[in-house]
Amino acid sequence: MSYDITHSNENASDGTLTDGAAAPRRGYQPTDEKDFGTESMETLQRAAAELSFLLDRGYPRETAVEFVGNRYQFTTRQRLFLNRGVSGEAKRAARAAKHLKLEDLRGRDVCIDGFNVIVPLEVALVRSPLIRAQDGAIRDLAGINGTYRSVEQTMQAIDLVLDLLTEAQVASATFYFDRPVRNSGRLAKTIADYVRALANIQPNLPKVQAALVDNVDNELAGRAYVATNDSAVIDHCQSWVSLDAAALDRVDDAWVLDAIAPDEDPLYPDPARDILEADASTFGTSAASDEKGPASRIPMIPISVQDPGDTFLS
Repeated sequence: MSYDITHSNENASDGTLTDGAAAPRRGYQPTDEKDFGTESMETLQRAAAELSFLLDRGYPRETAVEFVGNRYQFTTRQRLFLNRGVSGEAKRAARAAKHLKLEDLRGRDVCIDGFNVIVPLEVALVRSPLIRAQDGAIRDLAGINGTYRSVEQTMQAIDLVLDLLTEAQVASATFYFDRPVRNSGRLAKTIADYVRALANIQPNLPKVQAALVDNVDNELAGRAYVATNDSAVIDHCQSWVSLDAAALDRVDDAWVLDAIAPDEDPLYPDPARDILEADASTFGTSAASDEKGPASRIPMIPISVQDPGDTFLS
């Protein structure tokens, strides 16, 4: 995965970054206040439950997101929220089975998916929206466009990661960055130089290094003790941890949006019945007439392209 983000003002309609402003707010769009306000979130979480239902029944992600998004007339930004936040229950369970807690990292060599861990923290520190995904990972809505450039919050984000690694008493940690991403080498050198300086005043700091590789996803595949939020990396590693989820407790007023509402909340009915009642014409039948198995009759969504997963980022 290449996590390419440009520094500057975020005012493009798709959430990408454009040149111009002195103080960018990474991962933010002015429409976010409306798109992810209280009323909108109730609808989004209902839609997320429906999307999860469809994914668990084998529908391609792109097609299912389009179906649910069209049903609620969601904006592009809201559809991105669904795409990055909803995995389906089967995927959630599989990822939970190899999810680690911070204390599990003690004495271990940790592999860090560099951009994927640092960028969400940069987003959190300026109170731009973050997603607490169905699988427990923390994902943002930052756009991808060309080159990574550090922002005012970059060093603070790195400090948060280093603090967690120190408190977890890891044996070592390596930040991995994609070599093809412009300025990845600069960020890797910044981390290496900073850690070298810190080691003189923080003797308990674990051994930390930064490495450039051609493809971080491939580098982390099959490894254990991987710090990431990327669904593709999670699915192909032995075990993973979200350092971002742990770090959010240390960020004041972080704007975190739950992709899936709590199960016990009565506002969110069974998604199968909800879809059937709202789209009876799609099924050619009435949900009210079937008390036993509405889940067996779901929309005939046309098959589209393969599941894009985290095409944008995760």
